[in-house]
Amino acid sequence: LPTAPQTCYPHPMNARLKSLLDQAETELNPVAQDHLGDIVEAFVSTWNDPAAFTEEELAHLAKLDAEPFDPASQAEVAAFFARR
Repeated sequence: LPTAPQTCYPHPMNARLKSLLDQAETELNPVAQDHLGDIVEAFVSTWNDPAAFTEEELAHLAKLDAEPFDPASQAEVAAFFARR
């Protein structure tokens, strides 16, 4: 992952995050780094911008969040990953 200059941001990167990104740079192959970049990009784009979701989307997410969680059985998990 490219390293951005720290002086251009209002919030310096904390040591743990910097350490994890350094670890990802040295231990992950380029494909895995791209996937991690996608995750970080999605997180950053939604973290500080609640307007990224419409009121309808937020209402739908709240409805999903209120639903009871029914964990899958080990057999269901195994079947899911067998299809992948």
